[in-house]
Amino acid sequence: MKFTDGFWQTRPGVTTLYATEAYDLVAGENSLVVTAPTRVIESRGDTLNRPALTVTLTSPLEGIIGVKIEHFQGGAQELGFDLVGEEPGHGEVTVSDASGTISSGELRATVSRGAPWDLSFSAGERVLTSSGAKSAGYIPLAPGAQVASILAAAGWPDSRQPVVIIGHQPALGRLASLLLFGVEQDLSIRKGAAWWLTNRSREDNHITTLRAAICPDYL
Repeated sequence: MKFTDGFWQTRPGVTTLYATEAYDLVAGENSLVVTAPTRVIESRGDTLNRPALTVTLTSPLEGIIGVKIEHFQGGAQELGFDLVGEEPGHGEVTVSDASGTISSGELRATVSRGAPWDLSFSAGERVLTSSGAKSAGYIPLAPGAQVASILAAAGWPDSRQPVVIIGHQPALGRLASLLLFGVEQDLSIRKGAAWWLTNRSREDNHITTLRAAICPDYL
């Protein structure tokens, strides 16, 4: 998904809020939970009007480490599916003054405490990959964001992965109208409803199909 306009700027209506530090590390039973604010916390004022991310690291099987990044953990039923072959009891967790680590087999994930945000994966002495500054974040779209900016952020129509867009009227209605009818105009979408749109190409033409429109009463 692309949220930038060129190299330095973000697209209109897009706000980028990245994890800036590992403020708190909590060792759970076979899990490591990290509180990652989107501003370095130096005083109480830094906790106001800024979202925080909850990063949870677990191990479903030996040699595998999963990462879940959440914002607005709510009480609604979570959508998802069970991992085939998942087994409980994997993952050894240690937390020190400098970092938190979860190990599973030869694989190890380490979160450095404090700023900047740094999550690295290693096997033995070899670093496999890492998540540094501006790699984990929360990207809200303004209610009046331009429809073109929403499409660009979602990577439409070129993205090969499903994308969930959560927003408000009239932006969502105008977005659906543009995709379905080719004209950006107001279109009613009930609050809390879910629409599923797909896209396919035929002879250089993009065809958008409304696969489902589910009212909030059935969600």
